[in-house]
Amino acid sequence: MSTIGFIGLGIMGGPMARHLVTAGHTVVGYDRSEERMQALVESGGGAADSIEQTVKNADIVAIMVPDSPDVQAVLLPEDGVFAHAQPGTLVIDFSSIRPDITAELAKTAVERGLRISQHGCRDGLPREVLRGRSQQGPIADSKETEPKVREYVAFQNSGRSKPDDGVVTLPARVLMKEMSRI
Repeated sequence: MSTIGFIGLGIMGGPMARHLVTAGHTVVGYDRSEERMQALVESGGGAADSIEQTVKNADIVAIMVPDSPDVQAVLLPEDGVFAHAQPGTLVIDFSSIRPDITAELAKTAVERGLRISQHGCRDGLPREVLRGRSQQGPIADSKETEPKVREYVAFQNSGRSKPDDGVVTLPARVLMKEMSRI
């Protein structure tokens, strides 16, 4: 099972993190609210004092924060995910953010040796992301990311794809279900 650092334990992130604990993953969570972190600890997860502590030993870092500026504030600063995650770490952003911000963050992640995948709770996943590129630029290092992403979205051939618009529907709940099987 994977070690997962989970940042953002609110209304959506908290249950997601607890579900991963139930599935057998080691989950270390971080949130500005001590109460939210305590709920994860009570379900068998761990709580961290900082983003650095959350991500430094994680195989996967999951982020569930409200908006584009919040994601940038978690990923980009000197005390953020990109500065402290180990090369090869898979960063999964469950937040619903602007596509141009996603492309910008993906480029930075790849430059730092990280793998990144965006799975907003309301959005679909463009097929190009599975191949590691989109029209906006690199989304992920395809040789490293494609097998993991394909694992997570193995359901794509289950009739949920929309070949006419090039989007595979990828709700966060389906990704979470697939992650719990790994």
